Amino acid sequence: MSDYGFVHNGKTFTPNETIGVTPEDNDTRNRAIEEAELAEWRMRPQSMLAYYSLVGPKQYRADFRTHGTVSTWLGTTLGDVVEAHVYPHNFGSRMVSLRVRATNGAEYYGRASYDWGSCVVLRRVKARKGY
Repeated sequence: MSDYGFVHNGKTFTPNETIGVTPEDNDTRNRAIEEAELAEWRMRPQSMLAYYSLVGPKQYRADFRTHGTVSTWLGTTLGDVVEAHVYPHNFGSRMVSLRVRATNGAEYYGRASYDWGSCVVLRRVKARKGY
């Protein structure tokens, strides 16, 4: 998991509770984390944490298909969503299934909450034999 920080009320917070990060150093630190993630991304990893953004208003229909982008925490585009299918989840919310054509030349898929966030774990599509 990445350890991007954000500043609130003059204090830096990180998911791993990293100590000693000052608000002045936060942006430089976040850029260094993103650069490491992008270096890994260029090597076509098996999985990667990303943030999705779909085009248009959030809506739901059984046949709803849309497109958008996936990006890093800082907004660098990792790929284009070529297909997104929204469907109901058993616990009352909705899920979205994504298919992504990545900037690293690979294809990825993932599932995420449609109602409660924009974070998705992308998994690389296995190559088909004979193609």
